[in-house]
Amino acid sequence: MLQVQGSGRVRLPDGSFVRVLYDGRNGRPYTAVAKLIVQEGHLPLEGLTLARWTAWMRQNPEIARRLIRANASYIFFRLAPVADPALGPQGAAGAPLSPGRSIAVDANLWRYGLPFWLEGRLPGGAPTETGRLVVAADTGSAIVGPARGDLYLGTGAAAGVAAGNLRDPVGFVVLLPKPTPRTGAEPAAESGR
Repeated sequence: MLQVQGSGRVRLPDGSFVRVLYDGRNGRPYTAVAKLIVQEGHLPLEGLTLARWTAWMRQNPEIARRLIRANASYIFFRLAPVADPALGPQGAAGAPLSPGRSIAVDANLWRYGLPFWLEGRLPGGAPTETGRLVVAADTGSAIVGPARGDLYLGTGAAAGVAAGNLRDPVGFVVLLPKPTPRTGAEPAAESGR
């Protein structure tokens, strides 16, 4: 899953944790394993969720290994200590991600720290919630284009299920300040008298 997520925490055999952070990719094209599972007829597209296809992979490890190897794209990671386990993973902006409030954007188009408004039904919100203010704090190799973003929902099983079930279309609007028009009145130059 880290190859898809781009960063995370890994539990070591002694029970301690270490963060793994995105550190680059090999530049080869990405092939979605879930798409291959559907194309080969192992699971139907209808009702396919992250939880369902990862459970299928655990039950079919030999086929899963073959499908994983079909993806030529590879993400490289660097290790970082877990100073405060309560904080989210570090985003590309260098700050911890906040569940439900941090998004990953195309860093070639948008600057980190920009506020965005997401419009639509969002996981973790009230059933009537229709929008949410978020901040660009991360990026990812699959996030390309002006209207593409990934909402960080947190760590753990519940966050993974929520992220895997995010299917509804969500509007994506950057909030920029309105330019201030120049008045044309420049300060008067001193006459030298």
